Amino acid sequence: MKKAGVPDDAKAAMKAAGTWEDFKMCRARLKAEGVPPAEAKRQALATYNVAPLPKFDTSAKMPSKPKGFSEGVIDSFISQIPEIPPELADKQASESDCIRWIYNHITPGTDLSDCPSPGAWLEVHICRMSPTYLIDFLKGPRAKLIPAKAQLDSGNDKDIDGKPSLDLIDRIKNFRLTQEDDE
Repeated sequence: MKKAGVPDDAKAAMKAAGTWEDFKMCRARLKAEGVPPAEAKRQALATYNVAPLPKFDTSAKMPSKPKGFSEGVIDSFISQIPEIPPELADKQASESDCIRWIYNHITPGTDLSDCPSPGAWLEVHICRMSPTYLIDFLKGPRAKLIPAKAQLDSGNDKDIDGKPSLDLIDRIKNFRLTQEDDE
């Protein structure tokens, strides 16, 4: 008798959304905590499963505009973004600095006076206005700033964007080891 696995459409949807590995880790963690396998799968699916991607009839002629789209939608969205302050007009910053700034200023109410560039101004407001865009930002540009395990294991610290954070972690580890030696 074959075990009931994850439905193919759910697996494909999670892979497309980039949550397949998270699903597997969640399911394994639940099993390790003593949750029965079928229940662990059910709970992990409830957390990470996304609706399957719709199947499109590729033989049909595509409309010239997406359904429900009107000319004013983008203009209406853009009009909700506060005007870029004039002092930002010529400011420039590296992409990684802008991404970090956006990440640290997404929360409404944070002070935007130290904005590094016009693009960061625009993007922080779009993140605040659109949950979908925010998730894409966190899964895309923000996630790419986190060093990969291969970078960490390479020993080539100069190529790691998060080097200052890693140095701080090392200092904390060394401090803890020093404290344990003193005991």
